[in-house]
Amino acid sequence: MTTKAKEWIASELTVPIESFKVTPPDKRVKVSKCKHEIKFDFPFGSKETVRARCQDPSWQFFLRVSSENLNTINILRPKTNTKKKQAPKKMIYVLVASKNLMVGEVLKEDSVKLEKKLKNMLPVDVFTKIDGLENQEMARSIKAGQIIRSIDIKAAKLIKKGDKVLFSIMAQGMLVKATVEALQDGKMGEQIKLLNKDSGQTVIGIVTGKNQVKGL
Repeated sequence: MTTKAKEWIASELTVPIESFKVTPPDKRVKVSKCKHEIKFDFPFGSKETVRARCQDPSWQFFLRVSSENLNTINILRPKTNTKKKQAPKKMIYVLVASKNLMVGEVLKEDSVKLEKKLKNMLPVDVFTKIDGLENQEMARSIKAGQIIRSIDIKAAKLIKKGDKVLFSIMAQGMLVKATVEALQDGKMGEQIKLLNKDSGQTVIGIVTGKNQVKGL
């Protein structure tokens, strides 16, 4: 993922691939293999953060981009115009809470809305759309009308240890479903252990939704 991110950044910004570094995800974080092409974009105004997204299984990671090359730094972090002439005030639409959002609450389309804000008054880690924020939950509480920032959210736990979970698997061309018990917490795309109480067998599944897993 990190290598592909570097190739995409070098092509997108037209900078030498050796002129910058991309910090990989924490080694403790499990990254499920993406079945399709990983999509990259710059979610913030600065190019110092690149987002990697996978459709199946659904996951996303924010990767830090850094450089010691002056030319590359200027591209990643453009300098503010220091001329006395006042730049025109630019307004952009950013994501804000449409109601009070509590810690642990999963983001939904009806819990957020887009509002026009003055760009130069905004922090760099705001969002301009809800696309890509599915299966994210609040890392801290914010009030209605407040701007949602990347530090405010985290990947949601879609399954908690002890939950009753719908387990689906293809067996001999047939879709077999069973209710099992989660032995671990799980986020979208993570592999977790589950217990089939009827057979006493422990199985492994990939989290595909709220209290839903797919067998390997």
